[in-house]
Amino acid sequence: MNDLWRFDQRRRLFLKTAAGDGLAGVAGYWPSGRGQSLVDPWAQADDILARIRPPDIPNRAFPITRFSAVGDGVTD
Repeated sequence: MNDLWRFDQRRRLFLKTAAGDGLAGVAGYWPSGRGQSLVDPWAQADDILARIRPPDIPNRAFPITRFSAVGDGVTD
């Protein structure tokens, strides 16, 4: 019975800690309104898009029949 009580205490501590960490993360995410200015995230959209570069993918062909594929339209 004593082991069951210890398990229950550890479980409760874990759940309290996990719930507290989750709430702390949410509380840190939302602005608190204590003199903080709210920044529109869309104002940064152009800067973010300017940093994105298209991938450089080489123009190559890989015939799948060289890798044991059968092009008969039936074989799966």
